[in-house]
Amino acid sequence: MSRSLVVLAAAAVMTTVTPGPLLAQEAGHIKVSRGVVQVERAGQKTPAAVGAVVQAGDVVSTGADGSVGITFLDNSLLSAGPNSVLAIDRFGNDTEILTKGRHDPCVGIRAVPVGEAMMALVLADHFLRHRAQMGN
Repeated sequence: MSRSLVVLAAAAVMTTVTPGPLLAQEAGHIKVSRGVVQVERAGQKTPAAVGAVVQAGDVVSTGADGSVGITFLDNSLLSAGPNSVLAIDRFGNDTEILTKGRHDPCVGIRAVPVGEAMMALVLADHFLRHRAQMGN
């Protein structure tokens, strides 16, 4: 009787202390989902709703009209366009995210240089028009 009680107590401690192999690590959340976007987890494909959890081991795919934005726990962002496949192998310090298809990790960092270049072109165009009209 006491031996079965010890085995039962040890089993209870092992299940509460050590995570099982089926518990996946949360990697982030879906922030934007447009068109056909699916998350494949353990062979099951489900529609990717805004706010859905993305875990290590998930595969996120978009259809021909789909796009998705994912915010990871480290506050990094990832955007994927139509016909993309994102395989999240693991999440942590050595994260590997494989992408296929059209994707854009961050548009914001290019906004300032693009704006500056556009302004330079507009100013040069106005200068040349003024010069042509004035005959200088």
